[in-house]
Amino acid sequence: MRTSAGLAAVLGAAAAVASELNARGCGGDNCGRAVMANRFGAATMAARLADCSSYLSVTVTPSTSTRYVTETVSTTVTYDPLAPARRDEGAAAAIAPRQASKVIPAYASPCSGVASKYISACSCYGATAATTTAPTPIFTSTVVVTDASTVTLRNSPPLDTKNVVIPDFDDWTATYTFEEFTLPVFEATAPVEIPTPVPTTECFVDPAADGNEFYLLEPGKSILGNRDGIVGQPKNPETQEEADEMFEAMDNGTFEFPLYSFEKPADAPEGRYDLVLINGESKLYIALEDDGEMVFVSGSTGPTKTDGHITTIFGVTCKGRLTVHVGDNEYLWKGSGNSTIAQLGEVDNTAIAILPKDAESQPEKRGYDGMGQSGGAPRCPATPWNVWPRVRAGARGYNPNGCGPANGIDLVPDFSWSGCCNEHDNCFDNCDDKTFEGCNSEFHGCMHNRCRADYNRWWNAWLRPACLKTADFYAYMVGTDIGKKAFYASNSERCECACKNGQDLCKTGGSFNCISTENNNDHCGGCDRQCPYKTHCSGKGCVCDVHQCGSKCLDMRTNPFNCGRCGNVCESGFCYNGVCYDPPENPDRCYPRQGFENGDVKAAKGALGWSAEGATGDARAYFSVFDGAAGDSYGSAADLPSGGFSAISLVQDVRVCAGTAYDFDFQTRRVRGDGTCRYALSIGSRFITGWNNLPPTLATWNNVGPIRVNPFWLNQEGARQGSRHYLIAKFALHLQCDAGRSQWSGVRFDSFSLIPA
Repeated sequence: MRTSAGLAAVLGAAAAVASELNARGCGGDNCGRAVMANRFGAATMAARLADCSSYLSVTVTPSTSTRYVTETVSTTVTYDPLAPARRDEGAAAAIAPRQASKVIPAYASPCSGVASKYISACSCYGATAATTTAPTPIFTSTVVVTDASTVTLRNSPPLDTKNVVIPDFDDWTATYTFEEFTLPVFEATAPVEIPTPVPTTECFVDPAADGNEFYLLEPGKSILGNRDGIVGQPKNPETQEEADEMFEAMDNGTFEFPLYSFEKPADAPEGRYDLVLINGESKLYIALEDDGEMVFVSGSTGPTKTDGHITTIFGVTCKGRLTVHVGDNEYLWKGSGNSTIAQLGEVDNTAIAILPKDAESQPEKRGYDGMGQSGGAPRCPATPWNVWPRVRAGARGYNPNGCGPANGIDLVPDFSWSGCCNEHDNCFDNCDDKTFEGCNSEFHGCMHNRCRADYNRWWNAWLRPACLKTADFYAYMVGTDIGKKAFYASNSERCECACKNGQDLCKTGGSFNCISTENNNDHCGGCDRQCPYKTHCSGKGCVCDVHQCGSKCLDMRTNPFNCGRCGNVCESGFCYNGVCYDPPENPDRCYPRQGFENGDVKAAKGALGWSAEGATGDARAYFSVFDGAAGDSYGSAADLPSGGFSAISLVQDVRVCAGTAYDFDFQTRRVRGDGTCRYALSIGSRFITGWNNLPPTLATWNNVGPIRVNPFWLNQEGARQGSRHYLIAKFALHLQCDAGRSQWSGVRFDSFSLIPA
């Protein structure tokens, strides 16, 4: 065998040089004698000479060769390539190169751990330093191409680590830490919200208030007046000439419409009033006759029926419909031919309505078209001055709905004004050049023009005043808080406010301001988009202060998952100035490191360290299962095919250092099953999570963690003494499933990590 022949050759050479070493004075001190060990024979001398050669050996790593390729990887946020600007933070102190850390064998303890003494003894032996040249590492760097609507996930270039030498002393591992952060992915910025005014009153008529004067309207038909002693539609003119004179008087303001008010007798019940015609030769009271007809009488009867009629029976709803109550009975008052009648029933849209006289004299605050900051309901805040409204990207189109409740004008019926109402809706939706007052003024004019066009003959002359007064009332209502609420609803659905100088409009310190979001850490690419710790804003996107790998911000000098370059994982869990560090095989103390021996369940390691416990039903576990969705194409799996409840636990012993806190994380995806699955995690006898649901995710891996694991101590909570200085504790992932209709649940796990916090 080649191995035996090689060993014999080494033994022979060692024996031949022993006498020569004695002649040269090697072994003149305790260190040299411990290293030489000629008293133990040739085999021991050969082994120790090999230890010396290993200690003196040097591995040279050529400079990294970089290959650049181009690819596009994007998310939903926009920013430009990494900028050199960064926050002012203390730079990491440079560490002078030193000889690579090697372990002096325990038998050479007389050398007192001093490397120079051990090297001197080895050199006296004749040990030489072998130089090994490692293969030239090739690093592929991604150059990204992106459009204006995406942000690129990019990798920082690799570090130059050819001059990095890990210190002789490993004290730095006792305080070793690293950080990483995920770059934020911002949602689309919501338009600036302008507070919607709250209506000051729910009812637009208060019958108890002094000075309330109004007209009576039979919906869709006529103003009501005194028609030969009954409440009904006044008689139309008998000729067109008489009608034209009536229309002219309406236009010049000299026509006298029947005008009413409420009076409350001293003995009236709560909420009951008299209804009085006030602009005739004398006041007349409306009374309900026994047959249900409404008539005019000369005085109030109070709440008691007199001579077959009663007057103190009226009230009004918040939306302007008149109510009639006699005792405990409610009546519906509505038109009937040329008169009006009251019948038992509840108020509906056919009920007689009131039109406040104040509506025709409502002051109009005229806004200027195109000025989004003017009027009583501006589309944009009053400050800063250089703000204008515009249609928001992705907003709905125009959406007119006629004279319907969406506009808040369901109070009285319309007079075939659908066209006017649609134009009014579209005006509210017009972000570019329409104001609240301007829209309402156009609406008022449109309705008046419609009234004059539709009711211009002698036989329908009394429909014109009904139409005009209703139009006045509609225009009045859309100018109140009810109209403002509809206006702001349209504004928020369709419009946004923008600064004319290209900056973003943001609310800061309780007021609106035009802010540049190009390089603003508090408003990066949009309002309130704050760049987190260790990042800064550049080109409207958050970028990493130090290094970036994909969407992670980190420091490749210390990150064990991206050590020196993106994707370079240190199995030991230690990264020193961009170079992976492997603690000695026989450590003199506990080195906090990755606690899992086989956390990635790699193909090369198979099921190493893993086992299954507590299986019920047909539950079973597989390790190192091929999984194309996993980062390394392999993971562990658990199948629970039982038709009912089943459970299983995946376990592996983990190594921890006493008194050290750790962070735990892993990945999982549920590939099949529609029943309920849940998991819990434990280390030793301590549960580090409660029970958590596992919904089906198919090909999507969910990241779980980091979960903080507080320190363990020897012989507490299931932690026992391991090899040398480590504690051993059993990690368990407990899985329980009800298979559901599919009769099968499948769950996969990967990337278990337990690293020092």
